[in-house]
Amino acid sequence: MALSNEMKQIAIDLINQFGSTAILKKPSSSNYDIASGTNIVIAGTQTTHKAHIESYSSEEIKGLVQSGDIRILVATIDSISVSKDKIIFNDIEYNIINVEPIIMQDTVIAYTLQVRR
Repeated sequence: MALSNEMKQIAIDLINQFGSTAILKKPSSSNYDIASGTNIVIAGTQTTHKAHIESYSSEEIKGLVQSGDIRILVATIDSISVSKDKIIFNDIEYNIINVEPIIMQDTVIAYTLQVRR
């Protein structure tokens, strides 16, 4: 476990030093409160993260990966909703298509996001 925590910190340090800025946009949501009979609105948020951003190679463009998709490596996000959350990079908003955790010794070190315009 100690090694995985060290690796996570190394990933965070490297991405913070050499990464680009990306914004995770979580939309507003609402939950119905049965007791009060009202909708409770939870405001959307935007958080800034450092990320390593790269295009997929031509060999990787098949199946779920389409031409124009981008791979983003980020180590400081706690939770991501593929169906609702968005990533903003260079003032362009991307849909999150797939999220893959990078795991070492049962600890998530970082996430690889596949995003699409």
